[in-house]
Formats: sequence, structure tokens, C-alpha cells
Amino acid sequence: MRTRQAFIEFQTIFLYLASEAQIPSTSLRLDLYDKLTTQLQTPIVAMLEDLDTYDKLATRCLSLDIELKRISTRVER
Repeated sequence: MRTRQAFIEFQTIFLYLASEAQIPSTSLRLDLYDKLTTQLQTPIVAMLEDLDTYDKLATRCLSLDIELKRISTRVER
């Protein structure tokens, strides 16, 4: 994931490439986490054990990404 890339855009590409490579769905959760920016990994690391499915992790990443971008916009003003 690139620093300025929206999570939803990254997730779309990630799922497409995982499908093309026939990555087992059981591997997607940790593969996703490994490819996140450190800006998203840092707040998630403490709750990673509770985010025990790909869907839970992806949902949390999406909400965090939206909130971090909202905060960043406010700070830039």
C-alpha cells in the first residue's frame, strides 16, 4: 500500500491480485496486514488478535483510513 493511497483502492487491487495468484483465503488476513502502511499498522497492532478474520480486519482498516484522512485534512487547514 502506498502512503497516499486510499485503503478501498488498495483493497480492490489486493483482492484481485490474491485471486489471480490463487492465494488461500486463510492467508489473506495476515497478507493484508503485512502490506498496510505503518500508519495503518500501528493502531491496528494492538487489536490484531481480535480482528481474527479478513473481513473484520478490512472493515477496521477502512474506517481507520477514512478517519486518519479526515484528521489529516483538518490538520492541513
